[in-house]
Amino acid sequence: MEQALALAEFITKTGLAAIPEPALRAGKRGLLDCLGTALGGAQSPAAKMALDLIAEAGGNAQATLLAQSKRAPVRDAALFNATAAHALDFDDTLSSPAAMVGLAVAEQQELPGSELLRSYVLGFEVASRMAHAIGGWENTRGWHMMGVAGVFGAAATASVLLALNPQQLGVALGLAATQAAGLVAMHGFLAKPFHSGKAAANGLFSAQLALRGCTTGPALEGVMSVSQAMGGSANPELAHRLGESYAVLGNRLKPFPCGRLGHAAIEAALKARSTHALTPDEIVSAEVRVEPRAQYLMGKTEPENGTQSMFSIAHGVAAGLLYGRV
Repeated sequence: MEQALALAEFITKTGLAAIPEPALRAGKRGLLDCLGTALGGAQSPAAKMALDLIAEAGGNAQATLLAQSKRAPVRDAALFNATAAHALDFDDTLSSPAAMVGLAVAEQQELPGSELLRSYVLGFEVASRMAHAIGGWENTRGWHMMGVAGVFGAAATASVLLALNPQQLGVALGLAATQAAGLVAMHGFLAKPFHSGKAAANGLFSAQLALRGCTTGPALEGVMSVSQAMGGSANPELAHRLGESYAVLGNRLKPFPCGRLGHAAIEAALKARSTHALTPDEIVSAEVRVEPRAQYLMGKTEPENGTQSMFSIAHGVAAGLLYGRV
């Protein structure tokens, strides 16, 4: 467990002043992007389902439900806001669980924005490292990293804001490991936004349990580790070159509300339309060649609704050619 402990010590002991300014700027941008995507997705069908269940359960008003003029228990707020942030597939990579759990816990604990920013940058770092350990977005076993790795980012973010020590954070990450879930098979269905929502809520639950003395097995390294179980390495480099750079620097905002691996094809369609001043009547057909990963994640050729269209390169290209915008 040396790697896991080193990672936990780095996360708990890294103050805002130790994080380079470029990483902080990227963190601010990531937080604002997630806030915008959550506001945009707050009226989505998935968000409304979450809102109905939260209203039925009731509970203490601890944190804000975005764009609802309502407050709810902190875990429910994290669940709703992270679900809303992922509903339009406009959020970036691994951001939403960490960003939305940070927003809810910082509000509940009455912490300043600087602590929210620090926790998000560090939580994103953990999520990214776990994603790579498990096989990244190319994981061939069908795991969706938003739900699988996102829960680790949320657990780390919540742990920073709740001031857990390294040993407690290690437990929180172990608890996150046993709750990590999310299937690529959910692409195009209303279940998918809950990968982000449940990652946020379960990550917070993990930190709360760790704070109360819960125990876990060795879940991050070894033959029984989550990465080994999900098709990655039994001994991932979780603590390699910590602090030399930050994963949030590679966090790029989406130009289109759909799966990332369809963006290049959409951009090509938009440029072709603009360059040749094409009109819909002039377009007979379009042929697009993409790498296998793009087809694997974005290969719905005949989407039946808006949710499925987010995972269809064919739809995105057609929309770009017909309308000049996506």
